[in-house]
Amino acid sequence: MFVSRMWRAVPVRLPVRRFATSNQLFKTLDTRYSAPDVQKVLEKGEVTLPEFLDLSVVQPKLKKSVARLNYDALTPVQSKSLMPMLMEDGVVCRAKTGTGKTMAFAIPVLQSCLETYKATGDVSKVEALVIAPTRDLALQIQQEFAKLIGSDKSLSSKFEVRLCIGGKVDRPSRRAPAIVVATPGRLEANLRDPRYLRMFSDLKYKVYDEADRLLDQGFEEVLRDIDERLEQAKSYALDNNVTTKNVLFSATVDDRVNQFAVSTIGKDYTYINCVNENEPEAHENIDQTIVKTKDIYQSHIAAIGDIFRKREEDANYKAILFVPTVIGSEFLFEVVSELNSQSRMRNWVYKLNGNMTQGRRDRTTQRFRTCKSGLLICTDVAARGLDFKNVTDVIQICPSLDVADYVHKVGRTARAGTSGNATIYLSEPEYKYKKVLEKERGIRFANEVEYTTFEEDRQKIEEVSVSSDDVEEYVKSMFGFYKGAVSVYRLQLDTVMHDLVNLLRCFTADPSATVEMSRKRFMMMGLPWSLVPSHFEVEGGAPNSGKHNNYRSNNFRKSYNSNDRPSYQKRFSGQRDFDSDFGGKQKYSNDRRSKRTFDDEAKFKNKRRY
Repeated sequence: MFVSRMWRAVPVRLPVRRFATSNQLFKTLDTRYSAPDVQKVLEKGEVTLPEFLDLSVVQPKLKKSVARLNYDALTPVQSKSLMPMLMEDGVVCRAKTGTGKTMAFAIPVLQSCLETYKATGDVSKVEALVIAPTRDLALQIQQEFAKLIGSDKSLSSKFEVRLCIGGKVDRPSRRAPAIVVATPGRLEANLRDPRYLRMFSDLKYKVYDEADRLLDQGFEEVLRDIDERLEQAKSYALDNNVTTKNVLFSATVDDRVNQFAVSTIGKDYTYINCVNENEPEAHENIDQTIVKTKDIYQSHIAAIGDIFRKREEDANYKAILFVPTVIGSEFLFEVVSELNSQSRMRNWVYKLNGNMTQGRRDRTTQRFRTCKSGLLICTDVAARGLDFKNVTDVIQICPSLDVADYVHKVGRTARAGTSGNATIYLSEPEYKYKKVLEKERGIRFANEVEYTTFEEDRQKIEEVSVSSDDVEEYVKSMFGFYKGAVSVYRLQLDTVMHDLVNLLRCFTADPSATVEMSRKRFMMMGLPWSLVPSHFEVEGGAPNSGKHNNYRSNNFRKSYNSNDRPSYQKRFSGQRDFDSDFGGKQKYSNDRRSKRTFDDEAKFKNKRRY
């Protein structure tokens, strides 16, 4: 069993019992799983694809479905976890994204469905429940099940895989689906209906995918409520002897994930670590580069310039550009789309954020997944879980508020054994972020380069016409984001704010543009008065400055904190964008509410190893 740096850094006392054969264990297992061929596989601790397809216990139709996938071999996650998930009641598997973990639990779930159908002639209740943190990930999981089941019409007609997510209409059905893939909020709401609850009375599998992210997003209480309701559902069970196998997948297993696993599964769960102690956090096939820029505006220009240069060089260029706010993804989508309109490549730029309806998000993910070349501009909604094939490049133009998010973002490339590139553009004030990545995650950048083509790139990009209102809204959202980044990484607040006002000035081609802010807000942010009036207009001006309340410039006359424009409300109402109230209250536009910053390794130097 391997233990990574992340694992050593967190004081978690995990069960030391490994999955192995023993007389006591086999007494608790179905006699079918004590067959000699099964025991032989168990002694090795993992199974190969030929061995799995030869096991007498595996249903013939499942063997055919797996064979149709045309796998050359099982991934390490699948090899280590398939047998425990078939045989154990509680499994926690630590695995990185992009390692084939969805199919690792889809195969045992289909085995369970086939066993129930063989024994009873029908699957009249929900056999398995998969809980995912986002709608997009839930949809992707459903598609993975479709690959396994859909190739056989006899299976797809018997075993329906149904989504239970926000943005989708749940049509009443007399027949329960065999498999439900759900997000916590919608599932908890549906389980309040007794008719819906009864469908889960004979549940065999419950899978938590991306468990660390489920907890980070504040779903813990909702998940516990779901568990309580599922226990109530057992009173309607057709078979009172049915037990539910609990499976938890997580990229990180810290104390919080462990406590949740213990409370949900029990302290004797089987732990499978698929992360090598010496394996870097980011995939070894990812070529990671830092581009050093002078300021935040240069980072924007550099990223956009490099995107179009690489597209000209590579016909298969397919990239994801991560932006920290919903408004930012909308703004840069408009900028890049206008630049792209000068070329013959239509439908090359895509956007993905929490402001979009589920239907639009589904269409976007499907189109980007199938395109040969393209650019997806998105918030953190795509940072984890979503699998896009053949992504050659991942681009970031600023730090992430959670260090772990850097790893998950770059993990969108180099999937399924391929290679890829990850580039982050950091301005001088942001460079401390590099040291944090190296210290907290052991990230090593293969390349560090100075940005040298600013004048060339700027001339092209400054031809784009942008609305001053859109620029203003974008800068506002970035003020909120950088307030958090300054706190997390101890950046120089005045320098960062200077750069953001410069971003405003450059995109509007107005070198004297300033941001108007109330005196209260200015002081709450802790900004230095030296920025007044050169960059900010504050009510009454700086102390002893002689400025009065009627001091205004010709730019952005509305109050900095006034988001009451009809266009603002129409485009961005209801979104988790960063609040303009800088009292420490943050609403994340990346569709998550992280309760952590980065793991404090220094606290846990005496972590016990397993």
